[in-house]
Amino acid sequence: MDSITQMALGGVIAEAGFRDKLGGKAVVLGCLGGMLPDLDIVTGVILADPWVHLTVHRGITHSLFLVPFSSAVLAWIFWRWGKRAASFWWWYLLAFLVLFTHPLLDCCTSYGTQIFAPFSDDRIAWNCVSIVDVFYTVPLLLTLVCCSLVKKWWPQRHTGWIGVGVLLLTTLYLVYGSLNRNLALDRTLADADSKNITILRTEVYPQFTTVWVWRTVVKTPDGFLLGRTNTLMGERVTSTFLENDRDPLIEKARGLEKIKVYRWFADDLLRQKITRHTQGDGIIQFFDMRYGNPMETDHYLWGARVYFDRDGNLGRVERFYNRSFSMGELIERVVKGITTP
Repeated sequence: MDSITQMALGGVIAEAGFRDKLGGKAVVLGCLGGMLPDLDIVTGVILADPWVHLTVHRGITHSLFLVPFSSAVLAWIFWRWGKRAASFWWWYLLAFLVLFTHPLLDCCTSYGTQIFAPFSDDRIAWNCVSIVDVFYTVPLLLTLVCCSLVKKWWPQRHTGWIGVGVLLLTTLYLVYGSLNRNLALDRTLADADSKNITILRTEVYPQFTTVWVWRTVVKTPDGFLLGRTNTLMGERVTSTFLENDRDPLIEKARGLEKIKVYRWFADDLLRQKITRHTQGDGIIQFFDMRYGNPMETDHYLWGARVYFDRDGNLGRVERFYNRSFSMGELIERVVKGITTP
């Protein structure tokens, strides 16, 4: 999930069982440690290469195999900062829990996380919640504020029970998201069956900041059955069949290294479309089927494109984004998506 949420989760873990033993520095470790794995985005920024970002973000820094070692380093730094007033192992346990829960929470989204790197490049995605979900994040942030105020006004009072309660609440929310996913998946399978669709693969993806509006994706031999369903207010799936273009140039483009990377990133759920201009040149586009406007079945948040000339030679390969909307328009889309069956 987003780094603010990860920071808040780490801080609440510290509040839940470590602040009374380690002091306020425990919350600092929790917040900083919660964001630490996301420093991998710096690599893509420094190199100014969007393709590097695809392979690096949620890569080795999110590996579960790295957690025991990075926890030791982080714990040692804060143990020394705390003047060794408490056992090193308390600091280590806190650091371990914060760094261990970060990639697991990321796995709950649909982006994909390489938790088994470097031994496997599989991107694990459980599709339970959106990458940004205010219903999950806000309780964590409010907990940090509440505990801080309690400690300021009544220093002797314990706040651990607040942290424990909110951790249980937010964990139940993830379970609730998983239950909604299963409901959306069942509806999607029933919709495809009613339309006599040959199913190669079926997935559902939570839309921005909600576990009720789902983008339904059915991969077929000829294209995709793309739709939406609302598990809060609706009872069915609204879907449209989108055909894949077929062309030798498309198959040639699929073999390019950058497109191979993008296929891996998008879990190979890419709709392919070719556009030829009057001069003979054109564009091949690969649309990531996982993300789009929750109110439009033929809308994609991002993808990749390959240019070719009149002789059929492949040229520039680039990623593209379809983010031509303001924050107000985004909020309007989210609200409309939730309130429309």
